Amino acid sequence: MAMVVVRGPGEGDLQVRWRELAARLLAAASPLSSFVAYREYAADDGEVIAIVELESLEECTRLRDQLAPRSAGDRVASDAEAALRVQVCELVRESRGTRTSGVFGLPEPPG
Repeated sequence: MAMVVVRGPGEGDLQVRWRELAARLLAAASPLSSFVAYREYAADDGEVIAIVELESLEECTRLRDQLAPRSAGDRVASDAEAALRVQVCELVRESRGTRTSGVFGLPEPPG
C-alpha cells in the first residue's frame, strides 16, 4: 500500500483553486488499476490535505505521469500549485485498535 499526500496552506491563490486541483488529482487517480481510496480534509487553520491510497508504490509514478504538464504552457505552475507539498508514503505497518491493544491501537514495540 502506498499513499500520496498533497498538502497546502489554506490561503491566497490555493484557497481559491483547491477544488479545481483536488478534482484534477481525483480524476487522475481514480482510473488507475491500483486505486483504493481518496480523501480530503481541511483543518481549522485553513490547511487542506488530499490523500490518495494506491495498492503499490510503483503506481505513484503513474499518478505523477498522469498529472505531468502536457505542453510548455502547462509547465508554468500557478502560485496555488507552487504552494503544495506532495509526500509519497509507503505503508510499513498497519494496526487496528481493540479494547486491549492500548493507546490508539498501536502494537507494543518488539523486544
